Amino acid sequence: MASSYRKGGMKNNVLDVLCCKWEEMEYISQVISFILSYMNRNYASRTEKTQIGTVIKDSFVKCVFLLLKDDVISTLRNQINHYRFHPESDIAPTVSKAVTILYECDNEEELKVAAEFEKLVTSDAYHFYCHKTINKASMQSVLTDIDSSCSVEKQICDKFAIHNIESTLQDTVITCLLKNELKGILVRYMPSLYPDDLDSLKRILYYAKHMNGLDVLAEQFKLVLTASGMNLFNKYKEKIARSKKPKRVNWDFVKELSHTSYQTSLTIKAELEATPVLFQSLYSAIGSVTDHCLSSDVSVASGIAEYIDHIIRKETLSAVNLSAQLNELLFLYSNINAKDEFVNTYNILLSRRLLFSRVHNLDMERNVISLIRSHTGGLTVSTMDSILGDISSNYSDGMNQKMQSLLHFPDFTFTVNVLTGGVWPSLPESEFENMDKTNEIRCPAEMEQIRQAFKVQPEDSERSFKWSFVRGFVTMTVTAGGREVLMQMLPIQGIVLMQFQNDEVWTVKELSERINTNVQLIKQVVSSLVFSRFQLLKKVGDAESGICDNDRFTYNTEFNPPDDHIRLKGLLNSQKMDHEANAVIKYTESYKACIVRIVKQNKRISMRDLKKQTMEKMKDWNIEEDDFAKCVDSLIESEYIQRNALRTDVIEYI
Repeated sequence: MASSYRKGGMKNNVLDVLCCKWEEMEYISQVISFILSYMNRNYASRTEKTQIGTVIKDSFVKCVFLLLKDDVISTLRNQINHYRFHPESDIAPTVSKAVTILYECDNEEELKVAAEFEKLVTSDAYHFYCHKTINKASMQSVLTDIDSSCSVEKQICDKFAIHNIESTLQDTVITCLLKNELKGILVRYMPSLYPDDLDSLKRILYYAKHMNGLDVLAEQFKLVLTASGMNLFNKYKEKIARSKKPKRVNWDFVKELSHTSYQTSLTIKAELEATPVLFQSLYSAIGSVTDHCLSSDVSVASGIAEYIDHIIRKETLSAVNLSAQLNELLFLYSNINAKDEFVNTYNILLSRRLLFSRVHNLDMERNVISLIRSHTGGLTVSTMDSILGDISSNYSDGMNQKMQSLLHFPDFTFTVNVLTGGVWPSLPESEFENMDKTNEIRCPAEMEQIRQAFKVQPEDSERSFKWSFVRGFVTMTVTAGGREVLMQMLPIQGIVLMQFQNDEVWTVKELSERINTNVQLIKQVVSSLVFSRFQLLKKVGDAESGICDNDRFTYNTEFNPPDDHIRLKGLLNSQKMDHEANAVIKYTESYKACIVRIVKQNKRISMRDLKKQTMEKMKDWNIEEDDFAKCVDSLIESEYIQRNALRTDVIEYI
């Protein structure tokens, strides 16, 4: 039959011939197997190991299949290619049967035939789809074309029984259709996919994976996230230009950016198969956005630290909401470039909370530090751990017990904290500690009791101690505005303020001698009490002048406190003075006081005129244009002055 097929050229019937001969072979195999089985039971057992069915099948392969294989493969390819053009056409049963026979002929030589067949079918698919174009009118039309082509190949695999190469054909379709089109499609449509059309994004992600196009998709995903972040940045940049409180605007920016970034990470994890390159795109986008600052005075890194500080001190969130908010902020922190700035700022704020707050929650502080550690590792929080360790150490507890036992009935309550030098960060206030070289500040009687009690204790062989009058705080009852007010301030501020019990008038030099400390330190303290928001002292005489050694000061009886409990700011970093002969000393609080007086006198004044008058009045006080700009921003934030709502170049008195 095979011989007559070749001679007669019955090529169109080759699949029928193959299937017919296969059925004959199967029938013959069954008959002979039955006969041999009968003989084996009733006469003699066969000793050959090879099954008779295998022998007959090998004969079929050699006599029939190898003779027909080229025409069989050619016919099958033609049928498959025809189906690609006309997927609605019917397939004869002999087609899938012929493919099954091809795979059933499974000796080593014929496996090469099957492999050759698969290779040729894949090659046909490649050439077909390489010349096919997709409709790029919309993302949906792109996906529909790809889905339709993949569906056709799946039908081919089902109808022609070639499941071995189904995934290969699918990959071939995707690669051919998107090979030169993926980047252009993503550039055009990615902005509309995330976050509004996740279903389409998931489908194009699936296709990108199958054609090794993830890097292209990830790059476009990063650009979309970066653009979204910069839009958010620009929105808040406009707000900060009009705001009287730039730090709070920065907090709002940090809060919204951290929320959107964290939600994006959850979306990638839950909806986009947790694809690693998409996480990398997100991290890179965060780094690009957070490298920008809303203004010269704020940054994302410091904003994260400051907002966490605000949450801990001011907001009353449930444990669940607190954890969620901190996770978002710390996720943002873990992906910014300026991590050192965050750590330095957070260490300072942690120190302030522990030393300047009347009540602090050590458990919450530990939980926050634990979250920071989980995001960035143990080295980041080593200083934070040491700071907390000092506050809750047995050494500090033991020191307090000793001091309390020596002061049986003091007129005040006190707590002594033993801080480890080199661990605690340098606070703006602590930069003035070295101004007191002797450490023999003459304190008021109440404070002196603590120092004298400490002096009678035996010396510690492992530690040397130094009192700090610019860390920690004192709370005093002060008569102001006709009523008693609780005021919290630095110890050195309290020491200076307690020199004014009645109507005393002191010069800076006299205060320095009475307190037995550096004149420059006293200038800074007096400046903080004269030119701050709460003006507890006032200058006797010319109010336009700055602070000199012989200037005289007295208690400001006109001060009317806004609340029954107020907290003074410390000695600001900008007030620091370098006492070398060639140093340039800045009098920031004096600059601010001058600006406020000018605005108050004029009620409303242009920025240009304000700058001109301020620079003229303070020309002997080392003021520069940058100093003026920073002072104006600080006064606006502190709500002493404000920008005109319609004209930002006009300043008004509040």
